[in-house]
Parts: sequence; C-alpha cells; structure tokens
Amino acid sequence: MSLMFLADLPRSRWKNGQGERATIVEGDGWSLSHAWIEADVPFSDFPAMDRTCVLLAGGGLSLLFDGRPGVDLPTPGTAQSFPGQWRARARLSDGPCHVVNVMTSRTRFTHTVEISRQLTGSGYAVVLAGSIDCDGIVARFGDTVTSPCDGVGSSDLLVIGVMLQPVSGSTVREQPT
Repeated sequence: MSLMFLADLPRSRWKNGQGERATIVEGDGWSLSHAWIEADVPFSDFPAMDRTCVLLAGGGLSLLFDGRPGVDLPTPGTAQSFPGQWRARARLSDGPCHVVNVMTSRTRFTHTVEISRQLTGSGYAVVLAGSIDCDGIVARFGDTVTSPCDGVGSSDLLVIGVMLQPVSGSTVREQPT
C-alpha cells in the first residue's frame, strides 16, 4: 500500500498545451492522472489509447466528439470512456472542473473504473469524498491509495477505483513520476 497526495504531485501542461495535469502514476502503456480544465478546450489526441474521464470536482462538463453524440458529466463521480483517437472537446457547464483521467494502450491493457463506497481489492483508489485512514496517515479528496490497503474509510467515503488488466503477454509496471 502506498499513498500519493494530490498536493505533492508536480503539475505540467497537457500534451496540446491547453490545460494542466498532474500524473499520479504511470507505466509503459498506461497512466492515471489529474487534469484541470479552466475553459472550453480540445483534449489532446492519444491514438491507440483507451480513455476514461471522471469528474472529480466542478460544475459539470460536456464531452463533445466530432461526428458522434456528446455526453454530459454533470456531477462529481460521473464518468465517460472513449477511444483516445476521437477528437474530444470539453465544454464547461458552470466554471472550471477537475477530472481524473485513465489511459491505457489498447493493445497492452484494459482498465476498469468504478465509483465505490469501499476500497477496491487491487489497483488504485482516488478519494472523491470522505477520507481513508491508513495507519494514521489520512488520504483525503484527490489523494490516491494503492490497493490492497487495510485502511479504514470514513462513513462518507467515495472513491474512484481504477483497475488495470494486462492484455496477454503484458505486465503492469509503475514508473516513477
């Protein structure tokens, strides 16, 4: 078990320069990161990747795709998965938003994202609401806990659980950020 605190993650610009991000953890062919969206902007293109975007905070946003129906992420905890080569644009509903992004190379990994009131058996858990006490160290909003974790969640705990599965022949390896 390890904890990654949101406040300790270094920020950088998106690949297209239109927003800010902070990598939580990444490996060869996958990443889990925070992104801050301050205005209506296009998302960066990531061909051959599968993406899931989860609203962590803010007044909601719409994901607009060229030639495809758009989707709304109206409240924290709502999510949408889509292929990385789709040209996507974020349209804010009511001010800036903070999202969690999961990206995996579709030839190497699959990922599952679920919103839960408890920690997942394996993978990563980003705190959406409440807190997790891990042997006296407390994870709060935006912090990430790796599983398995024997931490104790508060009664209002809500996490974004992220699980990675390698496609046959691949392995999940973390790289330092």
